[in-house]
Amino acid sequence: MNLNIHEIANLQDEFLLPWLDLYETAFPPSEKILISTYLRLFQVGKIGPHAENHLLAVLNENGDLAGMAHYEKTLEPGTPASLWYLAVQPGQRGGGLGAHIYQHVLAQCREKQAPALLFEVELPEEMSSEAARVLAGRRIQFYERQGALRLTGVHYLQVVGWHQTPMPMQVMVHPLQALTPEQAFELAAWQYEENIRQTGTLRLEK
Repeated sequence: MNLNIHEIANLQDEFLLPWLDLYETAFPPSEKILISTYLRLFQVGKIGPHAENHLLAVLNENGDLAGMAHYEKTLEPGTPASLWYLAVQPGQRGGGLGAHIYQHVLAQCREKQAPALLFEVELPEEMSSEAARVLAGRRIQFYERQGALRLTGVHYLQVVGWHQTPMPMQVMVHPLQALTPEQAFELAAWQYEENIRQTGTLRLEK
């Protein structure tokens, strides 16, 4: 693919507004943090190549935004990376761009010596329509094809802020080193704190 992956470094970056536009339109309100949260992260220096949060703008051959991602890796050794958002422009989906972005994020996480990449996906059984259930299942299958695994035996509530009701989600783990289910849960508990709890036998499953 003839793509350029650009990391947004400051509020004056020319790709920040297109990135935010795709963020606003690609995800349901229940799963989005407030835009003001991003502005505050910029203000305190927590976004950028040498910070914890990384906003990636994926540009096509014309220099237009084709996709986006937000992942986080703290500077503390041994801590997991977290993929918060990944999206592709509607007209460019289905051509492998999402997989390309995801693999780039994985490569960055390996460089930062993260033991795993963690993220959340919708639970198909929690969706309100058959079409939404099918789409949620396809998302899980997409990440499984990339090598991610479902962490089962847990209950997890996604909390994006005071403005939305917490929502049950599926935690997925992409190991970047050998991990037992128990170790994967420890990493998830470190990241999600009281929002995740064990409810049964821990497994990493496809």
